Amino acid sequence: MLYHYKLTFCSYEIKLLGTYCERLNNFFNNSIHIKKINSKNLTVTKTKKTVLSSPHVNKSAREQFEELIHSKTVRYTIHPDHNEMFLIILHSLLTKNSSNIYLKVEVISEI
Repeated sequence: MLYHYKLTFCSYEIKLLGTYCERLNNFFNNSIHIKKINSKNLTVTKTKKTVLSSPHVNKSAREQFEELIHSKTVRYTIHPDHNEMFLIILHSLLTKNSSNIYLKVEVISEI
């Protein structure tokens, strides 16, 4: 029985996301029981926000702000004996290294 995890990393800074994913891959490449299945290329989500710059009636005075969120998806297969170790390592790497990276973990299937 193997666990399949889908990890989605999100960040506002593209360089930070790239270095974090590279470090994670280098760390897990040495492990026998954790295999990287595939990774999805970097995707960008744009969000535009409009704010009235004038506090009065003048609605034509607006400012627009654009927010870019970069995300990368990686899938791993993990032996059940090393499942807890994998989650502890992920948690420790996130808490130590960066506060600007957000992680979403999904268990895809158990085989």
